[in-house]
Amino acid sequence: MINLRKIFSLIFIGIFTYFLIDFIQQNSGLLENFKKLNFFLLIILLLLTLLNQFIKGYVNIYLFNSLNISMKLKESFEISYKNTLGNLIGPIKAGAGYKLHYMNKNYNVSPTQFVSLNTAYSVISIIVSIFILLITLLLANNTSPASIELLILLLFALSISTFLGVNLLLFFSKKVSITIISNFANGFKSVYLNKLNFIYILLIALFHQIYSIFIIFFIFEIFSFNIDLLSSAIYSTVGSLGNFANITPGNIGFYELVMISSNFLHGVSTEQVLISSVLARAISYCSVVFIYIYYLSKKLIQRTQ
Repeated sequence: MINLRKIFSLIFIGIFTYFLIDFIQQNSGLLENFKKLNFFLLIILLLLTLLNQFIKGYVNIYLFNSLNISMKLKESFEISYKNTLGNLIGPIKAGAGYKLHYMNKNYNVSPTQFVSLNTAYSVISIIVSIFILLITLLLANNTSPASIELLILLLFALSISTFLGVNLLLFFSKKVSITIISNFANGFKSVYLNKLNFIYILLIALFHQIYSIFIIFFIFEIFSFNIDLLSSAIYSTVGSLGNFANITPGNIGFYELVMISSNFLHGVSTEQVLISSVLARAISYCSVVFIYIYYLSKKLIQRTQ
């Protein structure tokens, strides 16, 4: 059977690669930016990216704690790493497939519970991203009132929808005996019913978004781009929202398209988007390779003992 999503993903990457090569040929000076990179700063960026994996690990710990599943950081980190690996080399968030298989096999988490739990976290992340985007746009003071009003309306609508959705799920889970609906409802509502754990999840989502802003700002500083922290915050949050629609391996091409199209919000030029994106992706792959070598070395040492 033909996998239309995979074909679309490959076509999209092919088109993006063609235009990227064409853009570089017409702007050959772009490559000069990479010749001036400071090796010490690249090492710092790599360490920051590795630390990001630990933050994702903490997300897993508290997220699955909603289902009364206790995970150690070591286990959660490994799941996060393999999830990231799958997302970088496969389309449509392929890494989630591994995580689902692992959680189902080791903790008996059903597919519907898994999907509902991750959907709940996605809703939290979207609300946090829009909230930060709204604050930064207000502070930047260079956005039209109509755009800000639209963001406020969207944030309000998401918050109300989430509140109503949780209460509807609570209602239907008591009235309906269908296993799939019951599992989905239980997985989704579990995130919000444990108040203390929910606060932890919310704080981690907020910290993760702020940390991502710092990494983007640091990348801009590495290239000596004249981009301030507020513009970096807008850029990062727009990128986070765009990454929820992961249609290619690592969202290659689609992410860049979103960032270039939203230039009127963050003010980062096409050239700066492409340059910073290439470095960010290269460091992401290097971090995954670094972790892979670590785990491989660990296994080899255990075998020799």
